[in-house]
Amino acid sequence: MLIKTYNFTGKHAMYMANLVGDNLSSDNAEQDNVERTAFFKRNIDVMFAAAVLGFKLNRKGQIEPSNEKKRTILNEQIIREQSTIQFLYRMIVILDDSIDMSLEDKLKAAFATNTTSVASSENENYDDEHEKIFYQYILGGIEYLYENLIGNGNNPIDNIGQLLDDFQYKEEEKNYNNVPII
Repeated sequence: MLIKTYNFTGKHAMYMANLVGDNLSSDNAEQDNVERTAFFKRNIDVMFAAAVLGFKLNRKGQIEPSNEKKRTILNEQIIREQSTIQFLYRMIVILDDSIDMSLEDKLKAAFATNTTSVASSENENYDDEHEKIFYQYILGGIEYLYENLIGNGNNPIDNIGQLLDDFQYKEEEKNYNNVPII
């Protein structure tokens, strides 16, 4: 899996901009004067965290095409971070129960070498269904991060504390006896 560019549009572009502290995402002129908290340094860092959270919480976002707002992670950065992207992609393909395949077929799919020029919410240009699922988990994770770090309007430190408390509670709820060991 080699993706040269990731494009995020619509609300996901706005959410990502807010998570990295950019002012371009606000539609409210009054809010443009408010100092932003940057929870992440780079867009690709949001993408990494979002992929893990989206998968862990089984939250898939829906693609929202838009010509107004756009965030792009360019191929230079993707190439530098290719090993992390491949690891996350492979982990999700192998562990995702919604993919109706045998473990052997999942392993083959995860380690197949596919190439594409753009993964985007604009044109849905994916090599396969697995890539689309990976992208949907990223979108779901972006939504979750935004809702829990920014969207509730609380103090950023309180938001992080609440997010960690919620995540710990969900972990305690989970029954580990049903998790297969690979």
